[in-house]
Amino acid sequence: MRRACVITGAAALPPGAAVVPGPVLLARLIAGVALVALAASHARAQDFSPPAPAGTPAGPLALIERGLPDTISGVRIEAATVRWFGLPDLATRALALGGGWRTVRGAVGISQTGDPELGWSAFGLALGVAEREGGAALRVVVRRDRRLGPALGSWRSSSGVGVEVGGGVCVAAGAGLRLWASAPQVWARGESPPLERPLEIGVAYGAHDATLWLSRGAPASDAAADHEAGLALRSGPLALWAAARDRPLRGGIGVAAGARGLVVRAAVESHPALGETVRLALGLGGAP
Repeated sequence: MRRACVITGAAALPPGAAVVPGPVLLARLIAGVALVALAASHARAQDFSPPAPAGTPAGPLALIERGLPDTISGVRIEAATVRWFGLPDLATRALALGGGWRTVRGAVGISQTGDPELGWSAFGLALGVAEREGGAALRVVVRRDRRLGPALGSWRSSSGVGVEVGGGVCVAAGAGLRLWASAPQVWARGESPPLERPLEIGVAYGAHDATLWLSRGAPASDAAADHEAGLALRSGPLALWAAARDRPLRGGIGVAAGARGLVVRAAVESHPALGETVRLALGLGGAP
């Protein structure tokens, strides 16, 4: 976790008086608890989280977040918002611009998470190559505490600023099989990232308009590995998917639709103890 909530002004209270948090402080305390729960749940995505099935090369956001390039060339722009566990004070807003020329793929993006006291901003960059047989990319994300203010000089400060470097690779193995691996945090310096994201490996099998996938997230620190299984169905410009994950056991559903270069995606994931996480994205260019 990146933040600590501190209640100030308690010294001015009479002895034995109870501290009753106001609505604003209470909301920040809830957001702080949710950040702890978010880290404990080993969520795979954070700053540039696209609503898409695991391991899917699905545009500029996925390229920055997972290091997985797709085979679509041309210029694309994508905006997304994520409300973690239904908390308005724990929301992520992201914007990414991507493009491809021949086999080269690249993307750049910005995002903001949380409120000015507990949140952070991020700048992401990814560059890679992609062909029908597979692809690979490197990704770099720089984060800065929002409490440092909007000054450009704060990005050069060693306090409250963190950098992580990683990448991903996907390979078409033939007979409808596709393998992928994503390691977003191979190298990190400065402020610790909000979530520890270890190596994720997965396999997908596609036949006709259906795709089944399985993935495994390597253990983070001394924790056990987590797993996901899902099924995606496609019919023309419409795609639907459902997934189940463990640690803790939970599920999610998603939908994507496209027309004339405009793509809309949405996904909802439940949690047994916390609220629902909702992801929405709007893109120009590409396919659902």
